[in-house]
Amino acid sequence: DSLDELQTDRFLDHNGVVLEQLANQTVTYDQGLALSAEILKLRGLAGIEIADQVIYNYAPVEPDLTIWTLDFQKPWFGTYVKPSLINNGAFPKSNNQALVITGTSQVQKLSTNGVNLTSIIAVGQTLEFTNNKTDVESFEIVGNFDGNQINIPRNPDGLWLFIDQSRFDDMLGLFGMTVKDSFTYGISFAVPGNLLDTNTLDRVKKLNDEIQGQKLLTDSANYGGWRPIPSVLPTEKAAADRAQLIVFLLFIVIGGVVMTTMLSFLVSRFRSREIAILKAMGYSRASVRLSLIAEIMTTASVGFFVGIGSAQGLLLYLADFDFKSLLSTNALFYSFLINVVITLPGMFFASWRILKISPSEAFRDRG
Repeated sequence: DSLDELQTDRFLDHNGVVLEQLANQTVTYDQGLALSAEILKLRGLAGIEIADQVIYNYAPVEPDLTIWTLDFQKPWFGTYVKPSLINNGAFPKSNNQALVITGTSQVQKLSTNGVNLTSIIAVGQTLEFTNNKTDVESFEIVGNFDGNQINIPRNPDGLWLFIDQSRFDDMLGLFGMTVKDSFTYGISFAVPGNLLDTNTLDRVKKLNDEIQGQKLLTDSANYGGWRPIPSVLPTEKAAADRAQLIVFLLFIVIGGVVMTTMLSFLVSRFRSREIAILKAMGYSRASVRLSLIAEIMTTASVGFFVGIGSAQGLLLYLADFDFKSLLSTNALFYSFLINVVITLPGMFFASWRILKISPSEAFRDRG
C-alpha cells in the first residue's frame, strides 16, 4: 500500500512540479502554451530531464456550462481532480467518460411550456450536447468530486464538466469556439526516475530551482498570472518517506531471510532420513535439490497469496469496499519479488545441507 501511495496520490511530490493559475487572474491558452514551452527549454539549458507534461485548460462555453480538461491516461498528474479525490464513482478510463462536481445540477428547458426542470446529475447518467447543426457530443458521468478546493471564480449554479483533452477541441467546436478561446488553469511537469532513487528527488528540486530562477511566473504580460511555487517542494517529506519505506523493506527482508533459513534448517535436519532414502533409491543430487526447492517455493508462494489476500481484504474493509484501494500491479510485483528474494538464502542453505547427507543415513539404526 505504501508503494501504491508513493506512485499515485503523492506522485507529483516525488516526481514533478505543478503550476497553478492565480485565483484572481486568468491565463489564456496561448500564455499557458508559451510558459510550458519556455520551461521545456530548460532541458537544453540546464540539462534537466522532463519525462512528461500535461497542460490543463478550461472554457466557459455558455453562462451555465464550463468544460475542463483532464487526462485519463495520466490521472495522478492533476491537483484539483484525481482518483483519490473522487467522492462517488470512479475516475474516467476513456475519453467518452466525464466527471462533475458533487451536487452539480442540470437545468433542462421543457419545450412544451418553457419551464426549467432542475435535476441533480447522477453517476451513470449520460449527457448529450447538440447545436443547431444537429452535431452531438455525449459523455457518461462516471464520478463526482468536491469542487470547493478549486479557487478559480465560477458560476456557482453552472455545470462544470471535466472531460479528456482529446475531446476538448470537439466540444469547443460544438459551441463555435476553438482551443484559443480557452484558458489554462494548470501545468504539471514530471521528471523520469524511480521513486526509491534519490536522483529523482534531486531532479525535481533542480527543475523547481530553474523555474524560479528564470522568473517566468512573474511575467504576467507574456505568461499570465501564476501562483508562486514554493522554494522548497515536498521532496524533503518524500525523501523521509523513501528512507522509512526502505528501512521497513530491509526489516521485512531480514526477518523473512531468518525465518526461511530456520525453516530450511528444520526441513533438512529432521528429514535427513527421507532425503537419504531418495539418494539410496538412485535419485541424483539435482533431483533431490529440485524437490526440496519446489517445496520451499510452494510454501513461500502460498504464504505470499495468503498475505496479499489478507492485506487487500483489510484495505477494502478500511476503505468501505472502495475499489480505489486495490493494490496496483507494481505493488504486487515488488511484493512477490521480495518474497522470492527472501527464500533464496534458505534455499541455498537447504541445498548445501542436502548435498552433505549420505545415502547410508537411510540404514542407520536410530533406535
